[in-house]
Amino acid sequence: MNAVVRYFSLAALCLPVLFTATAKAQNGVAVCKQGGNSSVITCTIAQPVVDQRAQNGYHYNNVVFTPGDLVTITAGGCVQTGGIGATWKRYVNPSGDNSNRLYFGTIGIPGITPPGVTEHIQKVQQYSIPAGVAAPNNVLVLGYTDDNYGDNGYSGHDNGNNDQCKEGTGLDGGPAWLVIVIEHGLGKNLQPSTAPFDLTGGTVDTNGLAFNPEWGFEQGKTAAALLTTSGHPDATTVCNGFPTDSDNHVGLGNPPCTSQGVQFDMPGTISLNNYLCSSHGTSGKLHGHVDWWPATVTGTVIWAGHDSTVSDSGGSLHFGDDDYNFELFPSNTTLLTIDPQDPGDNVYIETEFDSDETIDHFGSQWWTGFHSAVDNGGGYAGDNSAPNAPASLMVNGKPAIVTGLVGLDSEHGAYSELHPVYAMAIHLNSDVNNDQWSFFVRNWGDEGYCSQDQHYWDVSSISIFIPEPVPSSDFSLTQDLYESQTLPVQFSKVQGGMVLSFTLGAPENRALIDGSVTIKWVPTPAPGGKPTTPLHGTIHPFVLSAAIVGQTDSVSARVAAAAKATPENDSITLPALSADKKATLLQQVQKPTPVKNKIHVQATRATLTMHLQKSVKIAQPKTRAVPDTVKAARDQKQSQAICAAYGNNIPGIPNACK
Repeated sequence: MNAVVRYFSLAALCLPVLFTATAKAQNGVAVCKQGGNSSVITCTIAQPVVDQRAQNGYHYNNVVFTPGDLVTITAGGCVQTGGIGATWKRYVNPSGDNSNRLYFGTIGIPGITPPGVTEHIQKVQQYSIPAGVAAPNNVLVLGYTDDNYGDNGYSGHDNGNNDQCKEGTGLDGGPAWLVIVIEHGLGKNLQPSTAPFDLTGGTVDTNGLAFNPEWGFEQGKTAAALLTTSGHPDATTVCNGFPTDSDNHVGLGNPPCTSQGVQFDMPGTISLNNYLCSSHGTSGKLHGHVDWWPATVTGTVIWAGHDSTVSDSGGSLHFGDDDYNFELFPSNTTLLTIDPQDPGDNVYIETEFDSDETIDHFGSQWWTGFHSAVDNGGGYAGDNSAPNAPASLMVNGKPAIVTGLVGLDSEHGAYSELHPVYAMAIHLNSDVNNDQWSFFVRNWGDEGYCSQDQHYWDVSSISIFIPEPVPSSDFSLTQDLYESQTLPVQFSKVQGGMVLSFTLGAPENRALIDGSVTIKWVPTPAPGGKPTTPLHGTIHPFVLSAAIVGQTDSVSARVAAAAKATPENDSITLPALSADKKATLLQQVQKPTPVKNKIHVQATRATLTMHLQKSVKIAQPKTRAVPDTVKAARDQKQSQAICAAYGNNIPGIPNACK
C-alpha cells in the first residue's frame, strides 16, 4: 500500500474524533499515536490555536520531524473570528470580505519554511523533510491571520457568510482540525529511481508541483538523445501493456515499470463505454488510464481536434469522446513515450479536457471565439484540426503552460498525457506593450469517455506564473475574466514575471475560471541607459529550457510536421443508419444549452512576500478519484440513444448493448 493510501486510511479513522473533541477549545495539544508500524505516527489537533498565541506561530512541541520523514497534512473546519453577525469562517479557504489577507490558518514546516515564518495552509499538503533539520527548529508551527485576536475561538457557532461553516451530513463547518501523518524514512524513498515510469525530476512551480518533470527512463539523457525515439520508454514493453485479469486487476510488468503508487481509471466493465473503448485495443490489456499526480509542463501547442459525441460527416456517423485535444511539445523534450501503435506520439504529450466540463461553459471573449472556431471547422477531429482550420490558426505554434494530471492513456497502446487539465495558459502574442495570454483554471475534472472517475485535486487555490518578455520592474494589466462563482483573483509582480492566483475553494464546488489578460510591461533600464533586450531572443527560457537551446530548429520542424499529420482522433465510425433513425439519434445526443460563466470579475493587485514566492515542493500530490455520477448519467443517456438507434445490436460490436 502506498504512502498516500495509508495516509487517507489513517485520517479517515481520526475524523470522528476531531468532530467530537470540542470540550477544550484551542488548548494547544496535539494527540499523537503510533501505528502498528512504528515508522508511522498520526497526530490530530482538534481546535488549533487561533488566538493571540498564533499571531507569530504556536509551537506544537510534541509534533516532531526528522530528516527523511514524509509528512502529509490534512486540515479543515471553521473558526470563530469575532465581531457582529455571521462571523465563523473556514480555517483553510475562508470567503467574504478581507478573506484574501485575513481569517486563515498558516503553517510552518522545519526545513521547508524559514524559522519563524508560516504560510497559508492548504486542505492537503505533503512535504519531504530535508537533511539538517534538528532541535529546536524541528516541530510543527501553526499560526492564524487576523487583525483582532481577542475574540477568536470556537464558541457561539454560526454558519458564516454564504453558509461557509454550515454543519450537517457531509459538511465540514464545525471547529477547525488537522491530521498530521509522519512516515519516518519514507521521504528518502521519494528520490529519483531507475524504474522507467517513475515520475521524477523537474524544479518546482508556484503550486509546489514538479515543473517540467521526466520519466525515470529519461534521467541523465542528453538533449540530443531525448530528440530520438530511443530516449523515451515504451509502456507496451516495460509495463507489458498493463495486463488486466477478470477482476480488473492491473499489472505493471515484471519487474514493475514504476515503484510509485499509481491509480487506474477505466470505464465500467458492463457498459457501452467499455465495449467501444476496447473495440480497437489489445485483449487482456488495460483500456483506460494510468495516473500519477499533477505536474506543470511548458512547451508549444498545436490543436489536435474535438471529437464531438455523434456527428454526421459526409454520410458517415462518427462517435467521439467530446474532449478537446491539444498536442504539447514539451520544452525539455521529456515526459514522452514510445507508442508502437502511433510512432508520432513520441514527440508530444496529449493534453485533453472534457468540453462538457470546461469550454462549453466559458464566457470570456477569446475562449468563446475559440469554441466557435472549433465548431465552424467541422464535427469531428479530422474536420476541425487541419493546419488551415480556424481553431488551428488561433493556437498552432503558440507557447503554453499546462498543469494537469500526469498519466498514460492506455486505451490503445500507451502514451503520455495531461488529462484532465487543471490549468492552461496559451501565449497569444509576445510584445512588451501587448503581451497576451488566455487561460482557464479549475481543481477538478474527468478523463473523458474511457473513464468513470472524477479527479478532485484537493487544493483551494491555483497559481499561474506568467514570464516577462524582458526584465521588468512593473506592469499594467487589462483583464477579461469570467467565473462560475464569485471567487477572488489576484495578480502580483514577482522576480521574472507575474503570478495570477485563483481561489477556487473545495474541488467539489466545481469552480471554473476562464479568461485572458493583456500585459503592458515596464522594462527595467539596462546599464548605461541602453534599451532592454528580450530574454533569449523571442523565446523566454521558461518556455524553451536551456537543455534544448540550439535545438530550436529541430523542435520547430517537429511541431510543423505534426500539425500536418493525422490529427488525434478518438472517434470511431458507426454503422450506417436510415435517415429517420440518424435524425432521431442526433437529436437525442444533442447537448443541452450549457450554463455559461456569467460572473465578470476584476483581479486585484497583491504583494507576495519573498517566502511566498518560493514554492514548497509537494512530493506526491495525489488527486482524489471518486465515481463521477454526473458523467455516468451523461454516458448512460448517450449509450441508451445509440443502442436504441441500432435496435440494441450494433453491427460489428457484439454484446455492446447488453
